[in-house]
Amino acid sequence: GKYGTQIDQKSRNEETQNLIDAINDMSVKLQTEEKQKRQITADVAHELRTPLSNLQGNLEAMLDGIWEPNQEKLLSCHEEIIRLASIVQQMQVLYSLENRNEQLECESIDFSVLCRSLSVDFAMKLEAKQIRLTVYAKKGDIVWGDRYKIRQCMINLISNAIQYSDVGGEIELHISNDDQYTTILVKDHGVGIPADELPNLFERFYRVDKSRSTKTGGMGIGLSITKAIVERHGGMISVESTPGKGSTFIMTFPQKSEK
Repeated sequence: GKYGTQIDQKSRNEETQNLIDAINDMSVKLQTEEKQKRQITADVAHELRTPLSNLQGNLEAMLDGIWEPNQEKLLSCHEEIIRLASIVQQMQVLYSLENRNEQLECESIDFSVLCRSLSVDFAMKLEAKQIRLTVYAKKGDIVWGDRYKIRQCMINLISNAIQYSDVGGEIELHISNDDQYTTILVKDHGVGIPADELPNLFERFYRVDKSRSTKTGGMGIGLSITKAIVERHGGMISVESTPGKGSTFIMTFPQKSEK
């Protein structure tokens, strides 16, 4: 159970040295997984505490006769239950992705077609803030991956871009290809992200605005899921941001190969 323990000895025998290296590598991976499990437990406990406390307080007030169990109070309890269910569901998705239990159904996805579909889905939210969604893609611009999961990445990033864009702003979707990789950009011209917040941005349950409620700022899992999906495809995700000028999320996916 002492994960992370390393064998310091070296061997002149190649096979023995390979065995030592393999055991050391396994030890580090076990330690990482153990830390991850503990962190997940702590994160879930922290995130569930507030809705559970709200539910307990509301129900006890109704049971004690302090509050009348009217529609407004019951609706408030129902919203907290929905929030709890959503947290559990997203954590299950994240766990499955990070532990590589879920198989990807990869295919060629026309990015321009995907973006048109997303434009329809977000039409009401975009119109509400008078935001223009501009797609820099043409028919035949392909990204190789699991259609549902790539779509989920785009939904998460566009949702964030709308949330943190000013009224009358613009969101840009770009795609480019080279010999090995497909790069997708989701760019907004909104409030931006402080430089000291960027290293933690993809951590589960992390929120840049600590005062923002979960009803207005999400649960802080969306970017963690997006990162897990991209890495599950063998890709990378990063972000560039300037406070007051906006943010650009960059996803890089390997192109289809025989492997």
